[in-house]
Amino acid sequence: MGFCSFFPVSSIIELIVIQVLSNLEGTIKDKSSEQDYILQVNGRMEFLENKAQLKDYEYVHHCYKFDHDVEFILLPLEDLTKPFKRTARDDSTDSEVKVEDISPLDQSRTLPYDDLKILLGMFLQTIFLSII
Repeated sequence: MGFCSFFPVSSIIELIVIQVLSNLEGTIKDKSSEQDYILQVNGRMEFLENKAQLKDYEYVHHCYKFDHDVEFILLPLEDLTKPFKRTARDDSTDSEVKVEDISPLDQSRTLPYDDLKILLGMFLQTIFLSII
């Protein structure tokens, strides 16, 4: 069901959600709290924070600049997928990160501090000798 309304750019997202819910009253089953919903930018995986204002979002500025309609989807929070959400495994292994975990395709050898110190000393000596 489509819904069209006009809000000033200084509007708080939470108030927009409340007004949309009141306009859709009777069509939504037992979900009348604004905390149960979030606004999603139509066609994007971008969501608006309830405490923010419309003017805080680049999408709104872009639409205003190019005279496009701002389109949002009222999405129940329970339908929101979170593919990058931390898991219990993440919490148990977050302090055990190895170089291989960060860059598994990188086959280069890492230099210990002492080797790096020797290499830097040789480099500085070469530069000093080339100046003289």
